[in-house]
Amino acid sequence: MRARRAHRSRPYLSARECACVVRVFIGCEISPCRHARLATDLVCVNRLSDPALEAGAMAIAPSICFVHDHHRTCLGVKAYTRPRVCPCARTFGWQCLALYYPRRCGRASVAKVMSTYAARSRQLKLLRKYNAIVTFSEYMKMEVLKHGCDPRLLHHINFGFEADETGHPQLREKFDEAREEVALLFAGRMEQTKGGLILLDSLPRVARTLRRPIKLRLAGEGYSRVRWEQHAKKISTREPAVEIEFSGWMDETSLAKLMDRSDLLVVPSLWPEPLGRIGIEAGLRGLPAALQ
Repeated sequence: MRARRAHRSRPYLSARECACVVRVFIGCEISPCRHARLATDLVCVNRLSDPALEAGAMAIAPSICFVHDHHRTCLGVKAYTRPRVCPCARTFGWQCLALYYPRRCGRASVAKVMSTYAARSRQLKLLRKYNAIVTFSEYMKMEVLKHGCDPRLLHHINFGFEADETGHPQLREKFDEAREEVALLFAGRMEQTKGGLILLDSLPRVARTLRRPIKLRLAGEGYSRVRWEQHAKKISTREPAVEIEFSGWMDETSLAKLMDRSDLLVVPSLWPEPLGRIGIEAGLRGLPAALQ
C-alpha cells in the first residue's frame, strides 16, 4: 500500500496491524518534506519533542504513536515532591502550571516550564488525531484514556523480551539457604522518586524480622546517589546485620549475573512507573520482585 492523501478517511488501525508494524523512526534532524517524497506506508512516532515535526510526520501517511511514558501528560515526572514524594493522578491542564513550583514537580526555569507546557499541550491534541495509539502497559493505557483519547484508537501490546538459552525459569520461592545473608537487589536510576531512602530505612527492620543478615546491592546511577550512599553508611554503621553495596551502572551480562546471585528484586518507586521493565527482566531470570 502506498501512502495516499486520503488516509484520514480510514480512521482506525487494528491491533493486528499495529503489532505487525515495521517501525520507521523519524529523527529531529530529518524533515517531514524529505520523507514525503518516499513511498511511505506507515509513520510510527516515538516521543518526538517538536510538535511541528510531529504534525508534519502525521501528514505523510497513516500514523501510529507509541506512548510509553508521561512525556505528553506531565511537566515533570508524574509525582509531587513537596511536602513529600507521592504520585500525581491529575489530568494535564493549566492547573499543572499553578502547582509546578508549590508541589516541586520539577526544577526548571519559568521560561522552560512555559515552553514545555505549550509544547505538551499541542502534542496532547496531536495524540488524539493518530490513526492508532499503542501502549506497553495497562497503566499507560488508562493514562491515555484519561486524557480524552478515543478508546477505538488505543491498543495495549505486551512489551517483548527475548529469553536467553535458559528459557523461562520458575520463580524462586525461598531464599538461598547456602548463604547466611538475604541478598536484595535494586537496579535503576537513583533519584528521589525511586524511593531509595525509604528502602534503606527499612533494612534494619527487615533484618530483625527475618533474623538474618541483609545484603543490599544497588546497581545504577543518578543525582541522588551521593545522598543515598551517605545515608547507607549511617545505617550500616548503626546496624551490623545490614550490608549495603553500590555497584554503579552495569552492562546487561553483569546485571544478569547479579540477578542470579540475588534472592529478591526490590522496586520501591514512589511515582507511577509507566512500565517497570526491570521487573520483567528479573522474572526472566527467575528472580521474584517486591514492588511498592
